[in-house]
Amino acid sequence: MKIQYWGTAAAEGVPGIFCNCEVCALARREKGRKIRTRSQLLINDDLLVDFGPDTYAHTLKYDYDLSRLAHVLITHPHEDHLYADELTNRLPGFTKNPLVETMIIHGSEDTLSYIRKVSDNNERYKNQKRMLFDIMKPYESRKIGDYIVTPLPAQHGTKTPYVYLIEQGRKSFLVLNDTGRPSYEFYEYLIKRGIVLSAISFDTTYGNENVLVKYGKADHHMGLLDNVAVKGFLDMNGVTDKHTVCIANHFSHQGVDADYDAMCEHAKRYGFIISYDGLEIEI
Repeated sequence: MKIQYWGTAAAEGVPGIFCNCEVCALARREKGRKIRTRSQLLINDDLLVDFGPDTYAHTLKYDYDLSRLAHVLITHPHEDHLYADELTNRLPGFTKNPLVETMIIHGSEDTLSYIRKVSDNNERYKNQKRMLFDIMKPYESRKIGDYIVTPLPAQHGTKTPYVYLIEQGRKSFLVLNDTGRPSYEFYEYLIKRGIVLSAISFDTTYGNENVLVKYGKADHHMGLLDNVAVKGFLDMNGVTDKHTVCIANHFSHQGVDADYDAMCEHAKRYGFIISYDGLEIEI
């Protein structure tokens, strides 16, 4: 399974569009891996996770023809993960001869309701076959292309936010975008499955921080030290092991030591990889 990170930032990007903090100023000056666009990743060239406002720029940067994409997983309907207006451009009248006739968008009911705020007011969406909407429910696995995908409840600020367990053969990838520390029910599901994860992509919005210790709760985002605690619990229960690849991702410029180089220094103590735009990992 190949994982390519197209974008690795939280909502404002790095540098933040209107920000001149130390991290943002450094990113503008040094560029390279310090520049982060909004979070998005591609699996094996055929499964996209999230569809935010930087999608078009990502397809140009990574030379990807979106007309051949059949499946998109949406984690939740915040604008940095779902830019619904852009989907209109896949309809007849805007797009000719897509390589895949129908693209299926998978997500929670409230996520697809968010898309319908756009589609219900547009005549072009009626009786069209360019896009279908698939409502997924927590813990109900679905065959999507060559994958088995299971939506799991995230701890975030929408009605039904999801993170995703994506399995292909003997490989398994847990995508923890935009979530605080998982619930007991979440852990229990993974433990009962008897699965040993090949890789985890963690939400690390707060940088080198323990959000639970600092704020008494971690119900929207995590920091690197929360990631380490979650990995420790999964290790104790056999869900991860020494071979599990752990990637810290989804960074805010306001996080503690959020600069790429600073985060790499912290992460190497724990065996974590710090994501950057364009990172490719094979598991």
